[in-house]
Amino acid sequence: MYATSLNPHVAESFSTLGLSPTSSLSEIKSAFRRRAKLVHPDISRVEGSKQHFQQLNHAYSTVMEWLEQEAASWELSATFLTVAKAHRGSFQSIGEAVRAAAANATILIKPGVYREGIILDKALHLIGDGPPGTIQISSAFHPPVSILAPEVCLEGLSIHGKSNRKRGAQFALVVDNGSATLRKCHIHAEKLSGIVLHGPHSRLHLHESEISHCGQAGIYSYDQANLLVEDCTIRDNGAPGLQLEEFSSATVRRTLIASRQAEAICLKDSSNCLLENSDLVAPAERFYTLSGNSLLSRKGMNTLVPLEK
Repeated sequence: MYATSLNPHVAESFSTLGLSPTSSLSEIKSAFRRRAKLVHPDISRVEGSKQHFQQLNHAYSTVMEWLEQEAASWELSATFLTVAKAHRGSFQSIGEAVRAAAANATILIKPGVYREGIILDKALHLIGDGPPGTIQISSAFHPPVSILAPEVCLEGLSIHGKSNRKRGAQFALVVDNGSATLRKCHIHAEKLSGIVLHGPHSRLHLHESEISHCGQAGIYSYDQANLLVEDCTIRDNGAPGLQLEEFSSATVRRTLIASRQAEAICLKDSSNCLLENSDLVAPAERFYTLSGNSLLSRKGMNTLVPLEK
């Protein structure tokens, strides 16, 4: 059932039951009942049956206790995992750890450049264990991070969407009808938008993160997705820092959105955005554009700073 080594006492208990450690739980219970009937002192008239029954009971209790300990150990290992390229005994790729992890597990990621595309289809916490910028997930073949499940949390990671001639370009992070919280992350995409968020069940909370130097929009949200941005910096992207379309909504608090090439915010197709105590920096008269019954609301102290030509 479990492949860990046995101490002699547990091994002897399995032998008393006529079993091996690879036996299933049903096989263990069945073997105990079968042998208990043969030596039960109320049934058997064989001399020493009482002692044999006590030994059998002790062996069964020992085996069941060992199984509980092994199960607890396995559950712990599946709910807290470590990824480190240079360490033995750890997962060397994030994708491998994600596949092995139980739902709601925490995956601790050591410094390094992880060139892979990760699909998060269950609730997980991925936490960078190192100084800012030292843990990078990048890919030119797939989006480095795709979130398809609810309750995903990413912290302390740099996520870079790369490009190449054969496979084109990649977004850095895609949320497809999932929900996630990003904290203290840096997002960058060479030629496309940094974050793409779509679907009526998509929810994203960005906190203390930076989205910068993306080829297109910093954040592109469409198809009724919902976004909360707090204490972030969105700057120097090739298109609007924040672009909402198709009934998407966003709340932006205490955030700087700075754009040199386009408007800071672009709202289309009945989208809406609440701007609260935030700063917009953009070419003069291009702080934001609205079309298709979209709405931009302001609350608190918001600052609009025009860039000089």
